[in-house]
Amino acid sequence: MVETVKSGRGGRRPGAGRKKISPFTQEQQAAAMQKLQEAVAAGESWAITFVMSRLVPAPRPVTVEGSLDAKKLVADIELTYARVAEISDLAKRIEALENATNGSEDEE
Repeated sequence: MVETVKSGRGGRRPGAGRKKISPFTQEQQAAAMQKLQEAVAAGESWAITFVMSRLVPAPRPVTVEGSLDAKKLVADIELTYARVAEISDLAKRIEALENATNGSEDEE
């Protein structure tokens, strides 16, 4: 009978898939880093862009509470138009009732 050991890793072997093998030798990596450092020091824009893209993550769109969110803004505008139409309809109905009431008072 084979015993299964639960390691809390979801069945993965310890260290599995963690070794990253580079196609470049240590000397090539060191030379590339040296060239990159020289290019950054010289103010080369491509080098600065490359380094910054590795250091600073790409900005993500963030919706701050209370900010203008396009979907919410559209929904609010549609709701406002619906309310305006409802109020307009009520104003017409009230005016019609007033005219009907004033018309019957004049006949008496």
